[in-house]
Amino acid sequence: MTGEFRTAKGWRIFIYIFSPLIIGLCVYVGFITLSSETSDLTISLILIPVSLGGTIMFTYGLIETTKGRLIIGANSISRLSVLGTKTLDFQEIKGFRADRN
Repeated sequence: MTGEFRTAKGWRIFIYIFSPLIIGLCVYVGFITLSSETSDLTISLILIPVSLGGTIMFTYGLIETTKGRLIIGANSISRLSVLGTKTLDFQEIKGFRADRN
């Protein structure tokens, strides 16, 4: 059995629609915090890292949805990711556990 599997189509559509909106919101919150003259320093120290972290996280998720794949080959299982490829040969797999579910 060989095949190439991606994120489900419904989830991809959801991520393609809402990730750019959330990325834009995070960037907007970061710029508003920096440009506002009345903002408090403690609020800025909290919102800027949260904004930067949200932007990085949702950008990574969007790229991972586009490029990520699980590939089952004749002799191995591979996971293509933004950060690289991980391959596991079938000979390295000792077995699996099955329960009633």
